[in-house]
Amino acid sequence: MIESYAMVLYPGIIVSDTSEEKVSNRDPKQFKLPKHAFGFRFFDKEVIEGKTGNLYGPAHNFSPWYYKGKVRTLEEVKAQEPSSVLCRNMENNDYERIVDTEFGQSIPMNPEDIVIHLLGNKTEEL
Repeated sequence: MIESYAMVLYPGIIVSDTSEEKVSNRDPKQFKLPKHAFGFRFFDKEVIEGKTGNLYGPAHNFSPWYYKGKVRTLEEVKAQEPSSVLCRNMENNDYERIVDTEFGQSIPMNPEDIVIHLLGNKTEEL
């Protein structure tokens, strides 16, 4: 049997903290982002019921990341802070976009990643 999960991102001291929760569907508009979280993505695991408990296969079928924050492009960062470490890191690592979270983090975005905003308990893509 295949089960779907959400991996949720929280601010951490050095790197982001994560948690996993089982979800009934992979619709980002139906997912309720927990308080203090800034992003999530969906994935699946195969679950086999065994005599002594369930066996879980590796995570697969990952969705894009969905982030709560403000997107900035490399061009915007260059215009706002041309000599910053962020600008140099974006250039050196070929990052075209970042998302600035409400927690002061700048997270590199993959081309397929999506920024959302919250509508009550639901999310909406920007």
